[in-house]
Amino acid sequence: MSKCWCRFAMAVLVIVFVWLPYPWTRIAITILGVLLAIMALIGTCCCTAMVQAKAKETETSDAKE
Repeated sequence: MSKCWCRFAMAVLVIVFVWLPYPWTRIAITILGVLLAIMALIGTCCCTAMVQAKAKETETSDAKE
């Protein structure tokens, strides 16, 4: 199982926002929860998708040379 740093960062933000006394934190927690749910349903990590896209881009540029 690979590590997903964006999910970890979102989870940390949820924990931080729970303890903040501002009214907008409920909205932030809801947005983060929705994003985490979508990421769980998709089953992939946005970090690995970006790394794979970057690797594909590098392969394409190497092939052109």
